[in-house]
Amino acid sequence: MKRFYVTTPIYYPSGKLHLGHVYSTVAADVIARYKKQQGYETVFLTGMDEHGEKIEKKALEANISPIEFVNEKQEEIIKLWNILDVNYNIFSRTTDEFHVKQVQKYFSQLLENDDIYLSEYEGKYCVSCETFVTETNAKHDKCPDCGTELTLVKEECYKFRCSKYIDEIKRILENDVIEIKPESRKKEIINSFINNGVPDLALTRTNFTWGIPVLENPNHVMYVWFDALCNYITMLEKHEMMDFWPANIQIMGKEIIRFHVIYWPMFLLALNKPLPKKMFAHGWLLMNGEKMSKSKKNVIYPDFLVDRYGSDAVRYFLLREIPFGKDGIFTPENFVNRYNADLVNEFGNLINRTQKMITNSFPNKVMQYELTIEDENLFEKLNAIESKHDELINNLEYNKDLENTWFLVQECNKYIDLTEPWILAKEDKKERLSTILFNLMYCIMKINDLIEPYMPNTNAILNESIAFEDEVIKITKQIPILFNRLDKKEIDLIEENMQ
Repeated sequence: MKRFYVTTPIYYPSGKLHLGHVYSTVAADVIARYKKQQGYETVFLTGMDEHGEKIEKKALEANISPIEFVNEKQEEIIKLWNILDVNYNIFSRTTDEFHVKQVQKYFSQLLENDDIYLSEYEGKYCVSCETFVTETNAKHDKCPDCGTELTLVKEECYKFRCSKYIDEIKRILENDVIEIKPESRKKEIINSFINNGVPDLALTRTNFTWGIPVLENPNHVMYVWFDALCNYITMLEKHEMMDFWPANIQIMGKEIIRFHVIYWPMFLLALNKPLPKKMFAHGWLLMNGEKMSKSKKNVIYPDFLVDRYGSDAVRYFLLREIPFGKDGIFTPENFVNRYNADLVNEFGNLINRTQKMITNSFPNKVMQYELTIEDENLFEKLNAIESKHDELINNLEYNKDLENTWFLVQECNKYIDLTEPWILAKEDKKERLSTILFNLMYCIMKINDLIEPYMPNTNAILNESIAFEDEVIKITKQIPILFNRLDKKEIDLIEENMQ
């Protein structure tokens, strides 16, 4: 059996997840669905990173315990993944009892091997990102990632000996032992971090209690990055799925790539476990020129968009509008324009026109007769597009793959204008008309196969409505209007829901 394992970062549930958080998960869902389509036994992990100082503070503000706080967030996030049709296998929680015990076991193993030692940390810390920030990376005493004020911390802690593994990590990256994409991220990690030296990493804290305690010294709780990163294997161990490790691809936002590329492989080397095969750091979803952030009041929440426009439209926009790996922009205008141009004018119109012509001229079924040069040209374009699909989607070049697919949609609409089936209907040229409509519906079926990982609901509706049997294509069920045109009022409505 061919196996495939894909992960998202596990999300820090201190606040409601916005559209930028959704991006990683939808991207992982697409490749997981595609691999299943190819016959792979696939495991897709997502989940929650539930410990840390910020969670403890948020729970205190809400006058509930930290576990009650994260339990409420779990329900909220699972509901979000359900409405977005995210088909994960494992929902990871770092409060899971099995995970806690495994991480304690790993910590003890590293302590025994002298990969961890008791020391002291003094420096700047971002509570929001749960990360220590060096003087070099601090920007006017603010976090370089989220922009919040840094806290000066001085406390006893256990540290991980990064110095023991840094040369090996550099060799791993330079020789693509782990494939890092985009390539620019790998160069940035090497030049900005590894070549400047990686100090030993603080692994524990003592000024709060909401974390996994160190067995050998319970006054210390584990720093969230060691706790969180280990989930990628502890959850496999829990479900007796370690034959899926190493991960085929680990997907994350660019702001946390250094933790995954530097520290995660170090931990794995120290634990004598195989390294993941590939990591992909996508860009940020920008609004008003900045990364989406609730503190900056420039976010849009996906549940509003899904409730109003459907999950397929949101999934399509995220992966069609933005080259995966680069920053992209969300505005109400580009969402509405993309929806109307691609989904309504091109794809929806192609389906509606083709179905209407079949219904008007035939008893809901068509077959193919003699082909002309126009027909053969259309099928050549179909074959060329299908031949690129596997490479593009496997490389997570989602926007190129969808652009490629939509080229076929556009070619089908041009084919209708070229062959003028409405004139053939008036002239009662049944065989030629049947052939044209068969060709169109055949291409629609092929387009439907190509979009299945991206737009599972649309795919399901078309699969229920169209059947290909014994060289005949039948419309077995009326295809509904899949996408209704949005007017300019929708732009104002989306703007009103931006926070």
